[in-house]
Amino acid sequence: MAGGAWAQPPSATIRIMPLGDSITDSHNGRPSYRYPLWINLFMGGYAVDFVGSRYGHQGQAVGYNFDQNHEGHNFFRADQVLPNVQNWAQAAQPDVVLLHLGTNDVFQSDGNDASGYVDTATNIQTINELSQIIDRLRSARPNVKVLLATLIGAFKYKLQTQDLNGRISALAGQKNTSASPVYLVDQWQGFDPATDTYDGVHPNESGERKMADKWYAAIVTVLRNAARESETAQGLSVDPLNRVRLLWGSARGRADLWRLSDFGGVENGVSFGPYAGFVARDIAAGPDSRGRALWTHDDGRAALWETDSANSLRTYAVYGPYPGWRAVDVALGPDIKSRLVWSYLDGTAGLWTVLPGGVVEGATAFGPYPGWRVRAVSTGGDNKMRLLWNEAGGQVSLWTVTAAHALEGSVLYGPFAGWEAADLATAPDNRSYLLWRHTNGSVGVWRVSAGGAIEDSASFGPYAGWSGASVSVGGDNKARLLWTHTDGRANVWTLTPGFAIESQHVHGPR
Repeated sequence: MAGGAWAQPPSATIRIMPLGDSITDSHNGRPSYRYPLWINLFMGGYAVDFVGSRYGHQGQAVGYNFDQNHEGHNFFRADQVLPNVQNWAQAAQPDVVLLHLGTNDVFQSDGNDASGYVDTATNIQTINELSQIIDRLRSARPNVKVLLATLIGAFKYKLQTQDLNGRISALAGQKNTSASPVYLVDQWQGFDPATDTYDGVHPNESGERKMADKWYAAIVTVLRNAARESETAQGLSVDPLNRVRLLWGSARGRADLWRLSDFGGVENGVSFGPYAGFVARDIAAGPDSRGRALWTHDDGRAALWETDSANSLRTYAVYGPYPGWRAVDVALGPDIKSRLVWSYLDGTAGLWTVLPGGVVEGATAFGPYPGWRVRAVSTGGDNKMRLLWNEAGGQVSLWTVTAAHALEGSVLYGPFAGWEAADLATAPDNRSYLLWRHTNGSVGVWRVSAGGAIEDSASFGPYAGWSGASVSVGGDNKARLLWTHTDGRANVWTLTPGFAIESQHVHGPR
């Protein structure tokens, strides 16, 4: 396995557009702040998609393992971004924009540190253009959250930059609205161009990390403020007796676990939390009528809950934190043992078998495989595990792993332009169902044999505002698809074995 840039984990994905100049793009082989920021978000358990018309550095992948889409343009001033930004936002549909722009405006001004002269006319023009950029972002995305940054320092134009930064701070307050909030991110404070850049302008590793840490803190604030007490559908499970469970979770640590009737109604619902720092991530179900809910914490811990048939909590276990690792998925086999899969930053996967009650029976690491990330785990009627991997270049690998954690076989698919594998489920007959997502919002479903051969496939959408979130399959060999909407609604589809839509039921928003 070999790689490049990474595709995102399954969940309610936040679309983030890094917008700016070469400090946002990258320079001289550096990955920019975007690389450590992506690491921070991954370790924080946030499912994000960096979006934009640019990739890597001038279209070429930078040699780091992360999502490299962005909207950074070398040498651009604010007036050069302004005519294009609405089209960029219309195409990318960002939820959050990271706006660090104005350095080239400063460098092309008449400001002079030696004489103390500040070219205020240029800074006023830049502020007017930044204001219009925010307006045009809102024309494309009325509820976009804008993180507006003061500029990092450089080896010259200190006074000019400080004056512009003061105006940027004021602009953030002027442009802030409840529908489309603007958050000020102070990138100037604590940034030293002598030690945090390699050329007096562009950040080195230290500078990239400083920028990333400030962006991350602001993004977390934005997401938590937006979430409040609202919940989004996080996971769906179907047991061998075709009982469907739907898990809702909020960024504030609340969760609701529902059991749905054959007609899509809520038969039973139980609320949990809030538990500070924890987020409910996924739900698995098996033949014992019990569920296994996966929670992750900001600090990297994972909690595995066992719930009974009425969705009440029976037992739980907490694991970690393990530096660099993040729990990403859970499955439950016919042997009533949970399979918990972990992902490490270098492309290593950790696979655990967990007994009822939470005792870890076995653990195995696979990799590292640079450029690859483990995405999902499922278990068939044979108690063998299937691991779904995504690769930077768009390839997908489906592994079969024995109950003793030995790799039995693997199959490669793709790459398919615009598509990524998002989730995996395996039926009691050992056929697996792969959920694919396209950048245009379409969803694809595959059924593959125990050996990995594609038996059937179908595609759906795109449907405005909806995104395919997860797939599960019961003893009736019917796939259930979970869709989530940007307004918080969830839609649960039942597909026939031939992938026709048999029923659909909308829930929420909550």
